[in-house]
Amino acid sequence: LRNVVVMLRSLQDDSILESIRPLLHHPNHRVSRETLKTLLHFHDEEAEEQVIREMENKNHEVRLNAIRLAGRSLSREILHKLIEIIVSPGFFSRDFEMKSAAVQALSEIGDVDVLPQLETVINSRNILRPALHNKFKQEIVRSMEKYPPSLVRPYLVRLAEGRGRIARQAGQLLKNIFGRQQ
Repeated sequence: LRNVVVMLRSLQDDSILESIRPLLHHPNHRVSRETLKTLLHFHDEEAEEQVIREMENKNHEVRLNAIRLAGRSLSREILHKLIEIIVSPGFFSRDFEMKSAAVQALSEIGDVDVLPQLETVINSRNILRPALHNKFKQEIVRSMEKYPPSLVRPYLVRLAEGRGRIARQAGQLLKNIFGRQQ
């Protein structure tokens, strides 16, 4: 059944939505997940509301899976929830996992309006978990490759002017992106 849902999505025909919507509540988790992915693919409001509910769930795995699916959405509310995750305090390993998934989802969405918030996080410090925070900042810089090059360039240039690993990484990304375009 899961494979049928995948095939239906590949047809790019949104007339299937009403037919597959009941599968959101299928007892097999894989079928319900694939259905949710398909509904998100077509920007279905009910699917987006479910992702938002799951992003607010207390269960870590449910939240993490919802964040990973969020990159398929164009919902402004989901976008804002993802931003809340990356700017929220906390840097234990579970927080890092959530924040990393949120950065990945944001890069999949590709909305350049998040770049100032990403830059703010990159310029921040965490005195309790500096190594983990720096690793997170590196993931943010890496994610910038997925945004439109002309719009991400000013951020990368500012970062590359700094010192340390983040500056080197931003400089290398500038070379990779703009070296290919010339």
